[in-house]
Amino acid sequence: MKNVVIDGKHGRPVLLDIYYPRNEGIKGVIIFCHGFKGFKDWGPFNIVAEQFADAGFIFIKFNFSHNGTTQQHPQEFADLDAFGSNNPLIELDDLQCVVDYVSGTVLANMYSSKLLSQSEHTPDEKIKIYLIGHSRGGGIVILKGTKDPRISKIITLASINEYGNFFSGNIQLWKKNGVIYVENMRTNQQLPVYYQYYETVQANKEMLDIHNAVASLSKPLLIIHGTDDETVPVAMAKAMHSWNPSKTKLILMEGANHTFGGMHPWPYSYLPKDFSKVFNEIISFIQS
Repeated sequence: MKNVVIDGKHGRPVLLDIYYPRNEGIKGVIIFCHGFKGFKDWGPFNIVAEQFADAGFIFIKFNFSHNGTTQQHPQEFADLDAFGSNNPLIELDDLQCVVDYVSGTVLANMYSSKLLSQSEHTPDEKIKIYLIGHSRGGGIVILKGTKDPRISKIITLASINEYGNFFSGNIQLWKKNGVIYVENMRTNQQLPVYYQYYETVQANKEMLDIHNAVASLSKPLLIIHGTDDETVPVAMAKAMHSWNPSKTKLILMEGANHTFGGMHPWPYSYLPKDFSKVFNEIISFIQS
């Protein structure tokens, strides 16, 4: 089911895709969060979704409501004002809406349509939900997954480990102008980031403290990071693991970049070599 629209909490809808397994017996639900300058259909993400569905999982990926795409243009940054107005609190609320929708509507529809049978999952045996986040989406799934009892395990791919220094440069100039711009190298667009982003992070340091979230984890976290990540330093992954080594598993992929070999558009019917390794590591982690 492509481009399903659900209500967001901040005046814009959340657009999502739902991939169902072809075989009987659901192994769980995976919700995937894209990163900064990302979107649900970026690069090989559709192939990723298909492979997880083939492995027996309901796989859901979505566009954050303020990622700059629109319902009419889900793969283009067509609303730059929305992009500039985005911040981590909005993304946390978006993920909350998706988890609520999955826990309610999606699973209820599967029971009513007999895609799930009561014999497979009794009312006392809840289907497990797993979160995967790439890059800045990794921070979001950590913050959400730590506190939500419906989430069983968390997986991050090339994740940030803090928000305070996400943007470098002259903060006073950012405040004076009200905006800074980041270039989208693929489209050559200058994407605005309004000063409200910095204000939001500064005003909500405790809520957005990834360090504290990881240190207090009571559920498993898989951290996957490429050693040649050109965007998020691999040191961030190593630090996260050190904050809670008993609950985190760190996998460093030698030679992998920030997108694990993916690019947009992705013209092939198979995953990049490094992303295929990522897929296998996630399956192993979920099933362990």
